[in-house]
Amino acid sequence: MGHVTLDGIGPRPGLTGTLQGFVEDLAAELGRSVAIDDADMRLVAVSRHYGEGDEDPLRVRSILDRYPGRASVEYAMSAGIALWTEYGRLAARPDLGLLSRVCAPIRSNGLHLGYMWIIDADGSLTAEQLESVQAVADACGALLYRQLTTRDQERETGAQLLRELVGQNVKKRVRSARSIDDLGLWSGDALMAIVLVVNDTEDSARIEISLELAVERVLRALPGVPYLVSVRGHRVSLLLGAALTTSDVTNRVLRPLRSRFHEAAGAGHRLVAGIGPTRPGLAQAYESHQAALLAARGALQIPRLGDTVKADELGYLRVLLQLPLTAIDPHVVLPRWPSLVAKDPEILLRRTMTEFLDRAGNIQDTAEALMVHRTTLYHRIGRVEKLLEIDLRRGDDRFALHLALQLAELTPRP
Repeated sequence: MGHVTLDGIGPRPGLTGTLQGFVEDLAAELGRSVAIDDADMRLVAVSRHYGEGDEDPLRVRSILDRYPGRASVEYAMSAGIALWTEYGRLAARPDLGLLSRVCAPIRSNGLHLGYMWIIDADGSLTAEQLESVQAVADACGALLYRQLTTRDQERETGAQLLRELVGQNVKKRVRSARSIDDLGLWSGDALMAIVLVVNDTEDSARIEISLELAVERVLRALPGVPYLVSVRGHRVSLLLGAALTTSDVTNRVLRPLRSRFHEAAGAGHRLVAGIGPTRPGLAQAYESHQAALLAARGALQIPRLGDTVKADELGYLRVLLQLPLTAIDPHVVLPRWPSLVAKDPEILLRRTMTEFLDRAGNIQDTAEALMVHRTTLYHRIGRVEKLLEIDLRRGDDRFALHLALQLAELTPRP
């Protein structure tokens, strides 16, 4: 819908056969501006401006934002343009700064790829000219489809190489790094790995498609940022050029990615992210990715950590998270742990001991935090000691209980 041009710039030679070439050749033939938006209504190609009546406030807005604005998009969508199979007219909306336009859908092989726009406020385009507009839109569709197919092949190649780059086989990691460099798939130096996981594995096909759509749209909005990405099932592995700060990753990647994912898959799915440390190059991608995996696992298993966890902030949990699932059992540390669980259905005693040990055994601080009398606190501590057959005056027993409580927090939930 946007009509972004710089007045006075004419058709450039040698562009025919490209999207920009199609736009400029058609504009010269019609004597009026032509623009192409992608399926998300983001401007991708424009011609020059052809004088009075060939612009409106909407075009100016698109020049500034590369996007016509939400209200204008909603108006266009309400006219059903996403379902059009041939050109049609969009009525003027003075309140939106929008002159009447011709919209020609850009489609190919059953895919909806974008829209071609021509301002036609006086309805002077002839039937022959409109047929020409649709023919050029169809040619643009074929070109975009070829580009999309090529990108899909490159993306799958990059995804496969990324999986090998962060996999367990050392020889494959070395070979993958060399191939990525030879193919020019990575232009950055420093990098960070991000792992995203959906907590619900049901309807995995829909989840995977939703993740792919979200990742594609968000990464496309990061021009100049090198990345490699692999989406498999309910997990995304992403390698980003470290020119992005952690704040950038949160605001420009994770937040919009979650929003896009929930639009497609529904809000009932929890999408967690683990952020690995920055490393100097592809040779260290495995290290950053392993750390990101641990952080994502921590986010899944320990809700208090939040939905986004940085590996560098895991502390001692980084050690516990590397334990196999069979080892994450408080019973391993304290054989009588089941006795405590059986007598503590509301988790009151375990929460009390967590507060007590987190405060280094300070009775006064713990009692104030729990808002109980010190006598009550002593009583609860005594019950725990009796049930577990431990003596919390002993350092080893205090450590064992604290570790058991941490392992209980890591126990996989249904």
